Amino acid sequence: MRFAVITFCALAAVGCGSKKADVAEAATPGPSAIATPSLPADPNEALHEQLSSGHFQLSATLDSIQEALKLAKQIKKDAKGTIAEAMADVVDRIDSCGSTLSEHIEDAPGVADVKKDFAKYDDQRIKTIDDVNDTIAELKEVKGMVAGLTGDTPDLEDEITKLAALIAQAMDDAEGTLKAFGGKEQLPGSVPLNPSPNASPSPSG
Repeated sequence: MRFAVITFCALAAVGCGSKKADVAEAATPGPSAIATPSLPADPNEALHEQLSSGHFQLSATLDSIQEALKLAKQIKKDAKGTIAEAMADVVDRIDSCGSTLSEHIEDAPGVADVKKDFAKYDDQRIKTIDDVNDTIAELKEVKGMVAGLTGDTPDLEDEITKLAALIAQAMDDAEGTLKAFGGKEQLPGSVPLNPSPNASPSPSG
């Protein structure tokens, strides 16, 4: 229930709208960053845009995770034996993904706020990117777990197939959130793609 409660509060803060935001892919590591064609030339405005579209897309991702979680709980309730045990793990992991991302839901700062404390808001952006990357990796594992249950549960085959599709949708939405915040998917064992949250912005000149 913890994720469901957090999600309700998150949606109240962010508001309703289309799930697919027009997102920008370029990262904005500091005020001296070179703007890309998809972002405003001013780095403060660019970061503001990333945060605004990122939080919007994050809300859509939480919607998708909540939908997957609801069905996973129903399958767990209907399943028996080892399938029920496996679904208990699936429910816990999906719920954990939602809870982690819900911690980042907040109103995007205005351009004036970003100008006052660019480093603070860019640090928040990077931390969100890290957690979204972790969520994508976790959902991939959960999708594999669910796929492994197909064929073993004839009575629940349709529901399990639908759950796998919902998890895939949540992954797609999470990837959209990653791009909106200016991040890239972190592959297991690879060097971090995003700048350190403790890195000091280069002085503009």
